[in-house]
Amino acid sequence: MRITGKWEFRIARGRNEEAMRWVESMEQKYRAEGYEVRLYHGSAMENGVAFDDSVGGWFEPATSQIHLFYAEERNLAYKAEELAHYFQYQSQGLLGKTESEIGAARIDGNEAALKKIMEEHGLKN
Repeated sequence: MRITGKWEFRIARGRNEEAMRWVESMEQKYRAEGYEVRLYHGSAMENGVAFDDSVGGWFEPATSQIHLFYAEERNLAYKAEELAHYFQYQSQGLLGKTESEIGAARIDGNEAALKKIMEEHGLKN
């Protein structure tokens, strides 16, 4: 199981600068904590990941690592979603735990909460 999300987000009309500032702030904090977003050119399958190519990225709570496909550094919405997941799981004390330890119900609840967080910062699905 990998935390890949349930929605596809995009920047809401007229909120590009707000969303960019939020993502830049999260990425600076993520880097300050010693991490880098891993960017992969091509699809998930082209990079040896065993799930479908519609996945643009995922977050691994056990390692705190964010992975983005299709060189998604240009896709602000994918980056926003995965960075927001990192800080969401961090605030709940769940970093370092596997998805199995966290449990499907908690992951689903976090997905629902993340949708609202994304919308508050200028992204919509």
